[in-house]
Amino acid sequence: MRRAMMILGVLVAALVVVLVACQSNPATPPAPVTVEVTREVTRVVQVTAPAPPCPATPTPVVPYSDQVPDLLAHSLHGTSQGMKYFYSAAQGGIEQMTNIPYDQLACKRCHVESSADKCQTCHIREVGDSPPATTCFACHGRQKKGLMALHEKDVHLTSGGGKFTCATCHDAEEVHGDGHAYHSLQEGAIKVGCTDCHTDPKLPKDNVAHKTHYEDMDCAACHMSNTLVCYNCHFDTEVEKEKKVAYGAFNHWKFLGVNDEGKITTATIMPVIYKGQTFIALAPYFDHSIRKPDLNTICAECHSSPAVKEYAATGKITVTKWNAKENKMTYTQAVIPIPPNYQDALQFDFATIGGWTDDGKPKWEFAKTGVDLWQMLYLKPLSEDQMPEPLPGMGGSNP
Repeated sequence: MRRAMMILGVLVAALVVVLVACQSNPATPPAPVTVEVTREVTRVVQVTAPAPPCPATPTPVVPYSDQVPDLLAHSLHGTSQGMKYFYSAAQGGIEQMTNIPYDQLACKRCHVESSADKCQTCHIREVGDSPPATTCFACHGRQKKGLMALHEKDVHLTSGGGKFTCATCHDAEEVHGDGHAYHSLQEGAIKVGCTDCHTDPKLPKDNVAHKTHYEDMDCAACHMSNTLVCYNCHFDTEVEKEKKVAYGAFNHWKFLGVNDEGKITTATIMPVIYKGQTFIALAPYFDHSIRKPDLNTICAECHSSPAVKEYAATGKITVTKWNAKENKMTYTQAVIPIPPNYQDALQFDFATIGGWTDDGKPKWEFAKTGVDLWQMLYLKPLSEDQMPEPLPGMGGSNP
């Protein structure tokens, strides 16, 4: 005990010396103190874990039904921006010819009302149900005409006992919108693709057609049988009578161009006449006329197409021609590639309305040959290397 008291006294004295030194001269480091340690002491330190962070405030979940009005207001259904974008003079549209703002046209009314109380525009049974195809056809008249009036066949809609409808592939996100405002459905508004369902890894090499063109052509270029075109829209009538009148619906032809991925894809044309001036727009187009091609004839559809043969021989493709003897428009029913010099190579005739019959039908007469104004959006013409060449001895049929 006495020895312990002596050690404690030494420690206290050393501590006093250090405190005095620090107070009298803070800049001078304290002198070292030697302490004799007679036994080993083990210290146990208790570590306290930090308190857990406060839980984050959970983000409220907004029911999808409550999101729909805002989504629809920005979607192409809600804005009809697609028509306006193609029409605009800024995009090379026919506004350059008419000088009439889009908002003054009757056709601007063709869109789904975006307010919540207009859900019944599509949901005819109850809000949230899957609309039948007939409801979609109320606005998508070109698809209706192809599938119903012209009896085009699509393997998705004619197989499976009717289990496929428009809503099978075009789900709520596509129809209502995804919150982004698009100028056109060509910008990514359509989410579904062929390979979403057709995922067989053997597909690129399972037949000669896939092996040859899988990398440079999209699926529709071969699997889509034809394109429907409302030919020769008489825009004077649209402006003056707020009535859409075209010469007629042409199908059994298929236009081919190049999409933004550099692949050959299906395309369509929109031919218009207004006050004697003619206009044609070209853009990618998907027609619901999907079929399983016959491998014995699919190559010939392109390489033995009358349009391909005519271009190889003359550098021209006669797309439409007015038959003066029969007073009607004829057209090439075949695969029609869009050549690099399409503005000179593609030959079009146009008709105009010379009068009306007693029952209100137009009297069509020849107007002119040639296109005054072209527009091409989201599409490029085929290059010379991409143009199909006629192959000797290859027979086949038109699409």
